[in-house]
Amino acid sequence: MKKVRLAFAAAAVPVLGVVAVPAARAATTTADNPGTATHVTTPDLICSLTYVREAFNPAGTLRGEIIFGGNSCVGYQQARLDFAQTGYAERIRLRNKANTIVFSRYLAGTISGNATYWSSHPNRYAYQVCAALVPNGNHNRVVWGPVCNFTDA
Repeated sequence: MKKVRLAFAAAAVPVLGVVAVPAARAATTTADNPGTATHVTTPDLICSLTYVREAFNPAGTLRGEIIFGGNSCVGYQQARLDFAQTGYAERIRLRNKANTIVFSRYLAGTISGNATYWSSHPNRYAYQVCAALVPNGNHNRVVWGPVCNFTDA
């Protein structure tokens, strides 16, 4: 199953135009308190990749993208801040049509060139995917976002 997931990740990254950076060159932003993240076991589910949607915050500095299948299965999500910034985590939340959170996690980011990226492969069914950037030391304070995408228009 691991080989299938790695192949899926390799297929998803070029679609979004994400630049791969060698680990030695990449600077990362880390969560100060990883124990505060919501840990959810990812099911053995591989989403079909059919649609790409993106949303921007009003200032246009934060972009959220998702790749999902026609059955509302979110296979990939990414947030991009248009400048290099350390000290922030991405709070990713997936909701169903009843507005119930079905998946939530805090993610560390990677700086590449003049931008900061956060990404994951939720492989979950969801109606809405929202990304917000929060300080590592205060996950209750949203600094950028949220930016939200819907899988069903």
